[in-house]
Amino acid sequence: MQPILVLALLGLAAPPGTSATRVNKLLNAMERVESGGRSRAVSNAGRSRGPLQLDSRYWRQASKTGKPNSSYATGVWDRSQSREVTQQYWKRHAPQAYRRGDVETLARLQYRAKAGSKSRTGEDKYVKRVLKAMK
Repeated sequence: MQPILVLALLGLAAPPGTSATRVNKLLNAMERVESGGRSRAVSNAGRSRGPLQLDSRYWRQASKTGKPNSSYATGVWDRSQSREVTQQYWKRHAPQAYRRGDVETLARLQYRAKAGSKSRTGEDKYVKRVLKAMK
């Protein structure tokens, strides 16, 4: 009997895709939802910027776990820097969810990290849009 089949029969098989693959898909979906994939996007209030619509407070909090290669003023516009900072934030605030690739928990954390994002209804809508964009 094949080892993978044995694991599947025992219920020990991992969820589809590695946690890194799921996190990457989540980041892609969040970029589509947050900015339409535009790296120079700015929110209506002007506080959130870049492909993942990060604000300076978020950037500073993420930087406490590791140093981004650039400052907020320049790095927020860069897709790879924004993704690195977002992952640093997740590693700090939800390390188990990050390791597991728990995309729903990470999407909820991302919504809650935004200034003024307190509505449970708004959070549910955001998570639903992000999960749909992952498909």
